[in-house]
Amino acid sequence: YELSNLREGTILTISDEPTDLSYDPFSICNPDWTININSSDLIVEEGTFDINNNELKISIKSSDNETLMEQSGEGVIGGRIDKKEVFKLKKEPSSSINPNDTAYGDDLNRQIISTFGEPNQWIDDLDNTQKQNLSTLRSKAKENYFKKQKASLVLNEYNGVSSDNYLKLNGSDSYFGQIEGNGGSWMELVVTRSHLNLHNAKLIIKNSCNQIFSAKLPEFTSLGYLREGSILTISDEPTDMTYFPFSPYSDDWKLNINIDDLQEKSGTFRLDGNMTTISIVREDGQKIRLSTSGEGVGDDILDNQEEIYKLKANPDRYISPYNINYGDDNDGQAISTFGAENRWLDENGTLKIQKMILRENDNLNETGGIDISNNPDLSSLKDTESLLYIPQNDSLWIADDDGHQVFEMDFTTHEVKSKFTDVDLGTFTNGDINDHCNSSYEGVCDIEEIAYKENSDTLYIFAGHSRGTPSIFKLSRENIDDKFSIESYRKLDSNTEYPSAIVIDNDLIVSIGKSLYKYDYETNSIDSLPLFTIDDDVGEIVGLAYLDNILWVTTLGEHRLIKVNWSSKNIEHIYKMTNNGVSDPRGVEIIDNKLYIVDGNDNVEPHHVLKHAIHIYQVPN
Repeated sequence: YELSNLREGTILTISDEPTDLSYDPFSICNPDWTININSSDLIVEEGTFDINNNELKISIKSSDNETLMEQSGEGVIGGRIDKKEVFKLKKEPSSSINPNDTAYGDDLNRQIISTFGEPNQWIDDLDNTQKQNLSTLRSKAKENYFKKQKASLVLNEYNGVSSDNYLKLNGSDSYFGQIEGNGGSWMELVVTRSHLNLHNAKLIIKNSCNQIFSAKLPEFTSLGYLREGSILTISDEPTDMTYFPFSPYSDDWKLNINIDDLQEKSGTFRLDGNMTTISIVREDGQKIRLSTSGEGVGDDILDNQEEIYKLKANPDRYISPYNINYGDDNDGQAISTFGAENRWLDENGTLKIQKMILRENDNLNETGGIDISNNPDLSSLKDTESLLYIPQNDSLWIADDDGHQVFEMDFTTHEVKSKFTDVDLGTFTNGDINDHCNSSYEGVCDIEEIAYKENSDTLYIFAGHSRGTPSIFKLSRENIDDKFSIESYRKLDSNTEYPSAIVIDNDLIVSIGKSLYKYDYETNSIDSLPLFTIDDDVGEIVGLAYLDNILWVTTLGEHRLIKVNWSSKNIEHIYKMTNNGVSDPRGVEIIDNKLYIVDGNDNVEPHHVLKHAIHIYQVPN
């Protein structure tokens, strides 16, 4: 097994020494990059294992005859070594070296240096002893190992200042100022992959390879679903789980856990010791959240107890613990930034500040959001499907699929002004549709969309067939300040549903799959030919918004936002919403020249700010 997954920089020997298959190249404390196979353990097909000075040629092939090492050795370069010499490569090994390389040979009448199982050594023309450097190969192997871990956190900073010291050279912290101990032991982490759940994740701290502390992170609601770019600190400061991660440049991307709120603590939480390492794994230990990081991963960097260990680069998911930009403030004044973007002086003395590019969307400008999950008037909401804004009375309508209800919310105050449920809608039909959504999903169980005709002040509520009775309800009112009342309904064929709908130029338009059709409520029918069809593999249409000849479309499955020129029916742009903060784009609306897109993701902690959140973006040109 050990031979089936060898890493770059490994030294494999075949000899008369005992077989040694111990192999742990990525151990922080005792890295083992060597394997030895005793020649008697080889499966011999023919011949005798005899390494000598008779112009040997050595090659290795796989079991399926793939060449793993071309013929190499003294016999290839055409030179001779006598019975007292060693044949070796006298340069740094790499995949580009061929068997004819001029660096192969003996010690050229100089002192012979033999290094079984270790990097080669030799004496050069200036009588200096040279040693192979395997760091390039091994660094590459470490980086690849890190990438396969798919960690979701990066260590951004931790305080190495002891309790009786100040930051060196009169340094100060942007949060604590200039105080003894610089705020005590604290660490700062940056989330590099969205949807991160840190509930009960295990934190381990070691000094000089000896574990000094372990604990589990608490099940705070905000820790159950974190966006990339969030900053999490663990410190002596009060726990702060306020969290509103929408506009990339706001301060609401930061959370702090007080050390006392950690669970199942063992040992002492301390970060000012020697060669500190920090790691975090999922509760079951099967998934790495933070790869082992800190001073102890590389060189002994912090030269006293007055410094900060930090990342001097923009954090992202590709920053490994071995990154060359980790370190202290070198010989300059210590700059500390608890809970904020790191700062440092570059080699020219210019102040540099981290950019949280992780928070920025691919191609949309996010300006804010609306927290639905914590609105007490929406406590019964289960599954957001669509949005509709009626400016005449400043109402934002929200369709709730699994909750079988539709809310009218005051857009300014976020208070619910009215609500229609499956009971309200079903009862109106006098038994034609079940008066509630029962266990057999008979009734108005699958409320998916709302549409509004301004010229007649008419509201339409659409229910689907996914798990219910497909139908459309028409609502009206006496004047703009009144509440809507159900006026009539249309029952649809059991196999028909319209997941999205919109009124454009007084035409009611509905979607089926990737196409849009004109719908006539009076005849309860659609035109035979579609008005528009998306040919791209973008998923099915679930949300529609319209302004100034531009139709905005959200899709299910591929999570896209699509910009359509309605006159020409040409697609002008497609946005991947998973790269723009929304994992499940559903309803879309335009309000005050901004796009409002609701995230229908149900796999978020209850009462989490991102559960069913409405994300707000500038309308792109």
